Amino acid sequence: MHRRRWLLRGRLPAVAALGIRALVPLLAGSMVALLPQRLLHAQVPVPPVFEEGIVEVVAERLAPITVIVLVDSSGTMLLPVQQLLRHFGYVPRTDGETTAIPGLDGVRVVLDTRAGTLTIGPVVENLAPAEIIARGGEVYLRADRLAAMLEAELSFHAASLTWIVTRRTALPAQQRVIAEQRRAMLLAHQRHAVAEAHDSVRYLAKTGAGVLDWEVSTVGLDPGSRTSARTRLSSAVLGGDLAVGFGLDMDRITSNPFRDGVLRYHRVFPRSRLVSQVRAGNITTSGVFSRFVRGVELGNRPFHPGTVTGDIVLRPDLPTGWEYEVFQGNHLLGFSEPGDRDGVSIPLRSGTTPVQVRLLGPAGEEVVTTLLYQAPVSLLPRHRFEYVVAAGRCEGRTCETFAHADARLGATSFLTVGGGVEYVADSAGSRARPYAVSSFTTGTDLTGELQVMPDALSSATLGLYPRDGSVLRARASRSRPGFGAVSVVPAGLARWDTELTWDERIRRAPGSPAGFAGRLPIHSLRLTAGAMGSDDRGLERWRATAGVGMRAGFTELRYEHERLAHRPHLLGVRTSFVAAGAARARAIRPLINLTIAGDGHGFRIFEFGGSLQPAPAHVLSAGFSWSHENRRPGISLGWIARTGGTMSTVRATTGRPGATTAITVSGSTANDPLGNFTTRASTLSGYAGIAGVVYVDQDGDGTFSEGDDVVPGAALVAGGIPVVADSLGRFSVWGIQPYAVTALAVDSARIPDPSWASAVPVIRVRPVPNHALRVDVPLVRTRELIGTVIAGTGIPTAGGIALLITDVESGESASARTFSDGQFYISRVRPGRYRLEIAPSSLDALRARPEPASLEFVVPATGDNPVVELPPVRLVPTTS
Repeated sequence: MHRRRWLLRGRLPAVAALGIRALVPLLAGSMVALLPQRLLHAQVPVPPVFEEGIVEVVAERLAPITVIVLVDSSGTMLLPVQQLLRHFGYVPRTDGETTAIPGLDGVRVVLDTRAGTLTIGPVVENLAPAEIIARGGEVYLRADRLAAMLEAELSFHAASLTWIVTRRTALPAQQRVIAEQRRAMLLAHQRHAVAEAHDSVRYLAKTGAGVLDWEVSTVGLDPGSRTSARTRLSSAVLGGDLAVGFGLDMDRITSNPFRDGVLRYHRVFPRSRLVSQVRAGNITTSGVFSRFVRGVELGNRPFHPGTVTGDIVLRPDLPTGWEYEVFQGNHLLGFSEPGDRDGVSIPLRSGTTPVQVRLLGPAGEEVVTTLLYQAPVSLLPRHRFEYVVAAGRCEGRTCETFAHADARLGATSFLTVGGGVEYVADSAGSRARPYAVSSFTTGTDLTGELQVMPDALSSATLGLYPRDGSVLRARASRSRPGFGAVSVVPAGLARWDTELTWDERIRRAPGSPAGFAGRLPIHSLRLTAGAMGSDDRGLERWRATAGVGMRAGFTELRYEHERLAHRPHLLGVRTSFVAAGAARARAIRPLINLTIAGDGHGFRIFEFGGSLQPAPAHVLSAGFSWSHENRRPGISLGWIARTGGTMSTVRATTGRPGATTAITVSGSTANDPLGNFTTRASTLSGYAGIAGVVYVDQDGDGTFSEGDDVVPGAALVAGGIPVVADSLGRFSVWGIQPYAVTALAVDSARIPDPSWASAVPVIRVRPVPNHALRVDVPLVRTRELIGTVIAGTGIPTAGGIALLITDVESGESASARTFSDGQFYISRVRPGRYRLEIAPSSLDALRARPEPASLEFVVPATGDNPVVELPPVRLVPTTS
């Protein structure tokens, strides 16, 4: 049995041995002229009992290589070591007698021709004289020994005289091909994404009717007593968002029923750097503190702020011969070549930026490491300057006049500094309050945000990230009434508040014991401690919580101590989980909430509730509550439903002071240029829409006209939202973010006729708020492209040749290959002007040049002929 295994691994079966012995002289005589001269060793005598043969060695993703082998009388074959090592991507170190390569996991492999040994790590194997032959500067090694040297498997296919090499991990040359293909694919995708992101799509300042949001609510069962309505009409005016709204109380219908009037205009200039936004009317100001005013605010802060805040240069410490790739998701940030020590620039993003570093070793090793870069959301890109100024009359009784100016600068990729001033005037006089703000990060370890307004507010927030999945946050603030958190201390006294939180994400190792933890696996852990007080009273309250996140929910244990309370100690537990069992089998998973709290005198709080979702658009809820202060228990029932374009909410409660019932119905309606009305349960105010017709452009003029046919049921994607055209080919989609470049594309897999295709692969527009842009989508009839590549004298084949077809106008390219007879066929080619070329890689491999060098042709938009036939391209040998 051992003998049989050895034959299969290193020798040829008897039939194959006889076959190759018979074929070797023929092959050596008939094929030697086709071999490169560097493979010939005719001047070097063949060792006794050996004959020369020619075989092909193949490995996945690598081009086949033809090599000369030595075959003895029994059919045992010796393969050229150094030639194959170079082909597989190794860089062997040789001094004439030894050949050394790096193996997997850092194991060194040495082949010594003088001593006749093969060393793999600490293991030394002696080789028989018939297993290793040094000849003409090359070393020939028996196949099974070469397989051990490469840590691979070699199998021989006698019918085609081919050695097939397979390996658990990629060979270095395979690894490089994989990396190059991956890089080419990702870089091509990224070039398309960058082109889309920087697309200079114009913004059309449209004006038109838009969106109506409404809400009707009543408390009690008498609709005429405590019923109110709220409505807001939002339209597009000169490309901006104009909103007019008010409330109406039915019980004051005879006196002054109107309240809460709102008039606001918001205009964004997407491509302006000096002034990007202007808001006027009833607005909420920006800055450190938000104020409700009737006034004007303008600035250059982008409406859609980018997430990239700067760059970080990463320089991995690489062993000799290694290279690396750096990814962010599927985005290839950069890569190195062997021996290259240049760094890779990583875009730092707001929040958490996971970066994957893939190290590639010279022997096919691959080591993947993930780094997490952290940045606060208030961090600005390097050298980015943003400002906001505002002024107006205050809403409510907080002040009479308010104005503010805020400016911030991204000093570096890691530091943002800024400041501003608030001006407030009321019956007590006027005051100007300057302030300073700052945000910073160290990269992977620490982030922070600071705010200081003298004699009003000082706050700091720090985040520490010691390792992946572990976060320590600290927050501290000191503020006077009217600033910071809500305060109940007497006017003029400052209060302070601190909190420390530790979050840990727990990763359970595969195969860990089940037990209780297996039934209730803990996914996360949170510990929190906080305290608050005031200048004159000192420490007033402190709290500590411990919470665990599990597969089915979250449970928290909380302790509070309030020094000035009648009962200062309170210990409670709060849990929320999804119930399992029979309900889950019916696809109904109730959510249960339970809170229990007490002190040394007994229970003080008991709350129990749950919700059930019997259908995607319906939620039922119920609750029970009791507290020591309010001895009368409370019971609540609720129902939320989305029916058509409305959202209905019904809630009934009983307890102290009595029973109440509240009903609310709300919805939103939008109009598009096709005359369609869209109703939604959620608000559409401030969002944009796109509407149009999908049609077949029969006359090729690019516009929807009488002779064109509509396409019912066509599927599209607009801004990531899928939509299907109706029986008249019309579509309408709402809920799109305005001002941003939005892509509109047809789902080619769901076009009724497979010969149709969109005239433009992607249509890009900038939608207007509260308005639906009219965008008609033309389809065109594609053509089939056929042609032939002819192999001239001296060219071995015309099959498998790579072709490049380039759109002359857009520059986009597609590839194809010829069949074995040199013909090629390409389907679904859109109308346009194209150029056909033969890929340089195929020309180099065949040492050929095409006649003509390229073909330019036109695919017509009209006509009945579905086929475009190209003239033949002839390949002739290069003169060099």
